[in-house]
Amino acid sequence: MISQDERGRPSASAQAETAGLRVNPAQAEQGMADGFAAADELLTERRAHARAERELKDKLAAAREAGRAVLASLRDQTVAAAEAPRGRGWLAPMLRRIGSRTAGQLQRFGRKPSVITLADRAQSTGQWQRAARLYRTALDRNPLNPPIWVQYGHALKETGKLAQAEAAYRRAISDEPTVADSHLQLGHVLKRQGRIEEAHAAYLRCFALDPSTPDALHELEGLGWSQAPAELHGMLGSDGVQLSARDVAERLRYEHWVAQYDTLHDADRAAIRAHIAELAKRPLISVVVPVYNTEEQYLREMIESVLQQLYPHWELCLADDASTKPHIQRVLREFSTLDSRIKFVSRETNGHIAATTNTALDLAVGEFVALLDHDDLLSETALYEIAVELDAHPDADVIYSDSDSIDDAGCRSEPYFKTDWNPELMLGYNIVNHLGVYRRALVEEVGRLRVGFEGGQDYDLMLRAAEASAPSRIRHIPAVLYHWRRNASSPSFSEASMERCVVAARRAVRQHLERTGVQAHIEPAPGAPIWTRVIYLLPRERPLVSIIVPTRDRSDFLVRCADGVLSAHRLRAAGAGDRRQ
Repeated sequence: MISQDERGRPSASAQAETAGLRVNPAQAEQGMADGFAAADELLTERRAHARAERELKDKLAAAREAGRAVLASLRDQTVAAAEAPRGRGWLAPMLRRIGSRTAGQLQRFGRKPSVITLADRAQSTGQWQRAARLYRTALDRNPLNPPIWVQYGHALKETGKLAQAEAAYRRAISDEPTVADSHLQLGHVLKRQGRIEEAHAAYLRCFALDPSTPDALHELEGLGWSQAPAELHGMLGSDGVQLSARDVAERLRYEHWVAQYDTLHDADRAAIRAHIAELAKRPLISVVVPVYNTEEQYLREMIESVLQQLYPHWELCLADDASTKPHIQRVLREFSTLDSRIKFVSRETNGHIAATTNTALDLAVGEFVALLDHDDLLSETALYEIAVELDAHPDADVIYSDSDSIDDAGCRSEPYFKTDWNPELMLGYNIVNHLGVYRRALVEEVGRLRVGFEGGQDYDLMLRAAEASAPSRIRHIPAVLYHWRRNASSPSFSEASMERCVVAARRAVRQHLERTGVQAHIEPAPGAPIWTRVIYLLPRERPLVSIIVPTRDRSDFLVRCADGVLSAHRLRAAGAGDRRQ
């Protein structure tokens, strides 16, 4: 008889005997226990799978419900678009292809439509006043929505509220200036108001952003302009250079930035004048300008930009470098009579820009000197910002600002937002340039501008000034205070004589390194040959370099690190050997 345990199962010894096996009873018991444990583990795993399957089904059901909700939110817009007259409604073309059955199917999903949905429906059915009210409600809730501002403008335009429609389109452009359609719609509403020149500009901007827009070119031709690209280039200040879409977009963005952050109002001017009166110190700033055969318009505009300074404590020192154009003397005499702060002197011989600037310096009595080119412009707040910086940092020796470019139409572009003082970057190119304002005593100490560095004279002056000053006394104002003149028919000296300017700049850098005892040689910067790369020489006695590698239990990482260091060392050693040979 086969023995059984208390559960009625054959005992381990009985099973062994039945199988004809001779095993240790303890081992048999352990084997059975392991088998039961494995069975329990399998059962637990199956239960876990079943639970995961239920959770997955729940998630799928939730996702299905969310999908129904999304479809429901689109239902009213889709139905309205399908029911709209031909060519109306944003989904109508698509629904005409797939059939209106889609709209009927979507009606099964019930959900209250949004305000924008109701506004779109009202617009598509010609209920313009209702659409305008609903779009306005949506914008009150979320004003940062340029497409809805455009739709709001459409509704207002159709109700005859052209001024309000114009404001809506301009707000859309303000939030996102690179959308061509917004400029197109603005052009339409300006045209309806009879403001043809402004409509012309809006259509040109649309055409610039998207030349494939037929409506813009059609409107331009209807207004009597058939040379849209030429008009566009003049309006955006391209100076005869073919503009890419990216260039146009960048110019429009900067135009928007100027309107938002760099445009003064009467209240701003009043506040600035009140602040000037409260300054602890109001130094006299001498604006120094070398003049040579400047176009009369540019010369007048340059002088006017100084006269318009909100900061009144300045003098304008002009030196004529034996100009041959007769209007130079006439204009200088006219302005010097107009304002006693304007001085001028005429050189008997032509000495070029460095010598002529030094001649103008002879007239200066101010504590600080600002360098201004004869056809460029100062911003209205330029000297005020300098005075404020000096009030906060009275020990400053050099102050410089950001700059941009300006064309004959007054369009500003190419902003240059500079870094704070960076002596290493200064060796690559002149980061100070304009507007640069120097303590006059420092300029005299370093020997003024040096003849022979024409094209790099300001660069050379700044390097020598930095040697005689300290980094803490060189201040940067993060504001656009200087506007470079850009004109294709009258290029600046640096544009017309680039090679000469680069040679002068490199000579200034080389001599600066020699004066400061820095062992280095210079070469054109890779990818930017008009800039300079400084390569420092290693000292004769090479210093020991210790490399610390924090690691733990990762010998593979340590081996890779050591191999990389040793490989680089072997390569450099081989290279040095080649150079020695």
